[in-house]
Amino acid sequence: MGEDEKPSASNAESNGAAAPETSTAEAAVGSESVRIMHGVLGLFTTPEIGIETEQEVKNRRELNEVVHRMLILGLIFSTVVLFVGLALSAIFHTPLPTKVTRFHQLFEGLKKGSPPSVLSLGILLLISTPVLRVLGSLVEFMLKRDWRYTVVTSLVLLILALSLIVGKG
Repeated sequence: MGEDEKPSASNAESNGAAAPETSTAEAAVGSESVRIMHGVLGLFTTPEIGIETEQEVKNRRELNEVVHRMLILGLIFSTVVLFVGLALSAIFHTPLPTKVTRFHQLFEGLKKGSPPSVLSLGILLLISTPVLRVLGSLVEFMLKRDWRYTVVTSLVLLILALSLIVGKG
């Protein structure tokens, strides 16, 4: 093989070396649209997956532990509030509500100790727990300057916000 010849995949395999990978952009001869698509898809794919350092593994574990604690605490706190609402409803012989209290009426009802308002607060806390997790992840990805996951997490947060705004209740 001459100096200006490139090794083929079959030569690389016979020599025991790894075959060189060609991207979609390199495979398409002169196709600009494929190169652009490869660039757009590059936002969501990782071209090289390296071995994580011990510090990266430790940081990922710490983030997972914080998220786990946040979800568990949110679940416990909302469950306690729901049980308090059920207890108040039983003590005052109030029928269980069939509708959630509107947000602007929630604080007025909580000041009065209204069982439906306490139950609505428990449900609100339960729903807000995963939303807070998404917000926490967004901040974490922004601090790490991981723009790919920042974009994806922002889209998830946008969908959650839109469903809250468009939804009735």
